[in-house]
Amino acid sequence: MASTSGRVYLRWDEKMDTIFINTLLEHRQHGQKTTSGWSLMAYNKASFNLKREANLDVTAEQCKTRWKILKTNHLLVKKVVESSGFGWNEETQLVTAEEMV
Repeated sequence: MASTSGRVYLRWDEKMDTIFINTLLEHRQHGQKTTSGWSLMAYNKASFNLKREANLDVTAEQCKTRWKILKTNHLLVKKVVESSGFGWNEETQLVTAEEMV
């Protein structure tokens, strides 16, 4: 965790994101995601799984914040990919751009 002016920030890595996202996918498959978003139960389960699988103390609130960040980033990338001259490379999982862009 990083600290800036007394606040502690959690640094998420790929393993943490994988555990988190897989937990949310399980909840969605069981119909536990509402149209308004994830339930507190889903975030609590993600917190539990992060502790169990990675020995990390991550709160449900930190999971909720991470979801907001992932969703925002996804929407930004989606907007870029849908723009003229841009695309998505499935193999590299990266945004592509024409030379003139």
